[in-house]
Amino acid sequence: MKRADWGRVKRGQTLIYADPDVGVFKAKVTELDIRLYEPGEPSRYGYPYGLTVDTGAVRISYDQGGVTQEMIHNLGELIVWGPEKFRQLTELWDVLAKYRAAVDASKEEFNAQVLAWKGL
Repeated sequence: MKRADWGRVKRGQTLIYADPDVGVFKAKVTELDIRLYEPGEPSRYGYPYGLTVDTGAVRISYDQGGVTQEMIHNLGELIVWGPEKFRQLTELWDVLAKYRAAVDASKEEFNAQVLAWKGL
């Protein structure tokens, strides 16, 4: 998402969280201007991530395999929601996951053969 759009983000807005290691997810913005307790003297509530409009930090939630995940993420790394964008990214993720599974299987087969020839 472009920095110019950070100030227009609303709580409950749907975005796309796409991570090459985890997958593609439909995410909801659950918190803007993240306020956290800061211990110390004096203890207080503060904004360690700054204001969303300046830093782009938001709390998102998404469903991963039936489990709701929450994380603090930067809007610059998220994608504006669009059903067609989501569909295309999901299809590309499925292809990537298949290739990764094939690579992992080949690696296991290779390692097993190396161990067998080493006599271990």
